[in-house]
Amino acid sequence: MKWYNLPFVPFEGTYEEAVDIFKDLFLDSIKLHLRSDVEVGSALSGGVDSSSIVCVIDQLLKRSGGKQKTFSSCSLDNRYDESSWMKEVIDCTSVEPHYVYPQLADFYKQTEDIIWHQEEPYQSQSAFLGYNVFKCAKESGVSVLLNGQGADEYLGGYGQFTGPRYASLIKNFHFYTLWSDYCSLKKNETIDRRRIIRQTVVNMLPESYTAYLEKKIWKSRTTNLFDLEKLGASHIHHKEIIPVGNRSIQNIIIHALFKFTLPRLLRWEDRNSMAFSVEARVPFLDYRLIEFIYSLPSSFLDKNGVTKRILRDSMSGIIPDKIRDRKDKKGFITPEERWIKEDATSFFRKKVEEAVDGTMGIIKPGVLSYFDSVVSGKVPFDYTYWRIILFSEWMKKFNIAK
Repeated sequence: MKWYNLPFVPFEGTYEEAVDIFKDLFLDSIKLHLRSDVEVGSALSGGVDSSSIVCVIDQLLKRSGGKQKTFSSCSLDNRYDESSWMKEVIDCTSVEPHYVYPQLADFYKQTEDIIWHQEEPYQSQSAFLGYNVFKCAKESGVSVLLNGQGADEYLGGYGQFTGPRYASLIKNFHFYTLWSDYCSLKKNETIDRRRIIRQTVVNMLPESYTAYLEKKIWKSRTTNLFDLEKLGASHIHHKEIIPVGNRSIQNIIIHALFKFTLPRLLRWEDRNSMAFSVEARVPFLDYRLIEFIYSLPSSFLDKNGVTKRILRDSMSGIIPDKIRDRKDKKGFITPEERWIKEDATSFFRKKVEEAVDGTMGIIKPGVLSYFDSVVSGKVPFDYTYWRIILFSEWMKKFNIAK
């Protein structure tokens, strides 16, 4: 039974007033989440969300002489490593940093345990990294870990507000505002402008057509990979098309928070943290913060190529400007593309073969051609290969095929 709906009361103040309100609410949320009878630490990834939590806590603890432990996942491969960004935060605070460097060898040993704790296939190797971060926290004597989960979903951290906002500007004939915004966006080289244009067009199309389009695109990509009839499943959505009738920012927030992204991420995090008896806390998900953001105009969140605008401005003077201004956040990522193309191609191909043999026909032999095309670069890299493997591993772990 649903017991809560986000109230929508449009905010009537200025942007500057909204920044001050958000800052006060965020700081109060941090204070509440620090209440504990055991030691509290923080996850630090080097992005604006986790850096905001760490820097605010640092300021609060300095008044009492306390010291915060941070936990981060890093990589020995510079292409996937964010430790230089973490150092920006560490150097301007008095935190005690802890690092983990999950390797391919760890992946071999831990996958079976992770899937046992998760009890279902998970989407990508970010769950593998999170597992090791919580493991490190426990080994360091920390039983409560704060992290930035949830901020991206309602602050527009994935850039999911830009296309719908541009579509709204077009529909309302605000062409000068649109052109000015797009010119600013072009200066940000980390933004995929083709994706923004594609999302804008999608959000201009009738809902009935986009529903047909997404189903056709999804079916064309998966027909040779899965037998949905044997699985007993059907197509629901494609990641670039928000399945809501009115693609307002408010509806996108609702979709991300309650229906799609966040429930899945919180479930994975809860399972990973409880595997080590660590309590994961998420101060960005204070209901007051979400209700306030829900009331704001979209331009307060996303404008001129700047996502999470209100958070960035509210953290002025609190987090390093280099972090506040960065727009290329990678998150906790593993070098998976290198793993399957260079380091362990035969291992992963064998796992795909096992998925074909061990899933009662649900995974089709066509996935082998797909995998080979990804390895050769003929098909763009994505995580489909991993979801196929994990589905097979899940069936094996829980004796689904028997």
